[in-house]
Amino acid sequence: MKKNYFYGLLAIVMVALLGVSFVSCNDDDDDNGPKLSNIVGTWKHTQEIGYTLLVFRSNGTGYANEYYYEDGEAETYNFTYTFDEGSMILRVKVEDGEELALRVTFISSKEITFGGVLYTRQGDTSNLGSKALVGTWKADLGDGDYMKVVFNSNGTGRYYEYEDGDMETINFTYTYDESSQNLKMKIEYYDEEYTYRVTFISSTEAYARWVVWVKQ
Repeated sequence: MKKNYFYGLLAIVMVALLGVSFVSCNDDDDDNGPKLSNIVGTWKHTQEIGYTLLVFRSNGTGYANEYYYEDGEAETYNFTYTFDEGSMILRVKVEDGEELALRVTFISSKEITFGGVLYTRQGDTSNLGSKALVGTWKADLGDGDYMKVVFNSNGTGRYYEYEDGDMETINFTYTYDESSQNLKMKIEYYDEEYTYRVTFISSTEAYARWVVWVKQ
């Protein structure tokens, strides 16, 4: 994993984001000023090796998703945050206990720099939940290998894994907790339960099991 690299970036971003000082470059766009409501939503920063998504919910919680192109791996970090509109300081506490205070420059309703790092507003994914999960999802593993999962609305599903020319099929039941983003799958044959964190990039893309899944 490249956790340390991106975690460092997250820290920089959060300080840009947390110690946030919003400056509007458009005097004629008062609705895009330094307000909490202007932070809420999903923001994306893209690099050659991958990209980072920051999601701020209106209830003071959020998470960061970091995805790496080379190996398809992903990391997710939960955090809580507060924003003081008077001082324009955003304070973030990451789930491991680290606290950050960042300065933010508000460019427009769709662009913000967090510590000099440019983020672009994406479609809001904070309200996606169990209904968005229902359907067929596929993760490409490279060299023709892939995983596919079908979630039915009645809490049942089927998992397919194709690797080195062999196909494995497993039936399961599941529950999804929208607050924790935890997916619990109980494998039918083995009577074992596994828990994975699922976070939505959009209504058709999600992170789970360290890879990106695309809805079919």
